[in-house]
Amino acid sequence: MDGNANACYKVGDAYYYGDFVASNPALAFRYYKKAADYLDYSDTDDDIKADIFYRLALCYFKGSGVQLDLLQALSYVNQAETYSYYDRFNDKFMWESVAKRIETLRAQIIAKLDAQFAELKSDNNA
Repeated sequence: MDGNANACYKVGDAYYYGDFVASNPALAFRYYKKAADYLDYSDTDDDIKADIFYRLALCYFKGSGVQLDLLQALSYVNQAETYSYYDRFNDKFMWESVAKRIETLRAQIIAKLDAQFAELKSDNNA
């Protein structure tokens, strides 16, 4: 599995969702992070980049296996959205559902960031 981004993110999924193993968000995050580290930036892994970056964004958004960090979540979801266009242009199987999940998560992250900003602004005006 070392060096294989696809294998790492699938093992991460098993731990995230508790498929065939006990659910372990911290271990899932570590495998997702390892998958991102192993990505081949020469185009051979383009078909899984959106999936991996989405999962990292989700972990940071929910604080699953890592400290909640909305700005980091936004950074990863933006990368996922960028690579979802690769999926569209190459007609990847089920690209529509992946793109929809990415768009939904991005909207949720932005809504939480906007709420935090409004709260901060309100506190500063009080």
